[in-house]
Amino acid sequence: MDVSPEQFESHVEYLLKHFDVLPLDTLVARWLANERGPRQSIALTFDDAYFNNLQYAIPVLRKYGCPSTIFVPVGYIDAGMPFWWESLESWVRDAAHKVVFRGVTYDLAIDADKIELFEILRISLTQLGPSDHRDLLRAVEELLAPKQPVPSRTMSWTQIEQLAEEGLVTFGAHTVGHFAMRALRDEELLAELRDSQQVLARHVAKPSRIFAYPYGRYADLDPRAGKVLRDLGFLGAVTLVAGAVEDSPSPYALRRVYIEHSDDVLRLRAKIAGVDWPFWMSRRLRSGGDRQLPRADA
Repeated sequence: MDVSPEQFESHVEYLLKHFDVLPLDTLVARWLANERGPRQSIALTFDDAYFNNLQYAIPVLRKYGCPSTIFVPVGYIDAGMPFWWESLESWVRDAAHKVVFRGVTYDLAIDADKIELFEILRISLTQLGPSDHRDLLRAVEELLAPKQPVPSRTMSWTQIEQLAEEGLVTFGAHTVGHFAMRALRDEELLAELRDSQQVLARHVAKPSRIFAYPYGRYADLDPRAGKVLRDLGFLGAVTLVAGAVEDSPSPYALRRVYIEHSDDVLRLRAKIAGVDWPFWMSRRLRSGGDRQLPRADA
């Protein structure tokens, strides 16, 4: 879930040449009003407010005067703590002993066992609400016995506030604790959406009226969220379901084009056009189905 600064600059150059690159709120408002410009419109978004957005992406955006939106999981910024998946990745990567999880023994001196355990834990944690998530993560930490703390890699509120004042970057809500909507009880769902909106508004004068769902796949979404977001005054919400905004079923289920480290400009064009499957199939055939321990960047 990362691209090099050089890749990113080539993407920005291509997008500015062929599209009207707009702030996300402007793009969604025009779509809702059925306004059409002379060229297709596109918006750039980043999830999770990683520091490397500030370190690498922002200089490129400043160079080209290109707007973007960064979605902030406010609880992690408040606490200055690493995301749970970063902690999990670090714990599994650094462990080299045998562990038993749910009756299965994993030898963490073996890469295949590391990958299998990581995936099982990642999927399990993604599907849990706050209380169960906290309990399982604590149990996993005891099981894996990490020897060193995992640092946070997000921006600070001071950095977010300074960027917001420049006006080139808009910041949007991304919940408090980064939980999947479907995993939350009614009162938890309301708190995650409302509190993230209120906390962000204390730090940013003009936050985005677009929300970003954590994880954002169909399996992570919940129809309750759209009504709550609408009642809170949000204009829409973005998913990680691939596609164009104009093909979205609802303003509260907006599609996006997912970019990753293997995407050159040719594949970027294919993804935007919705014809990416030959690239995906070619990569699967070349890799032979091999898997590597995933990176935690976003």
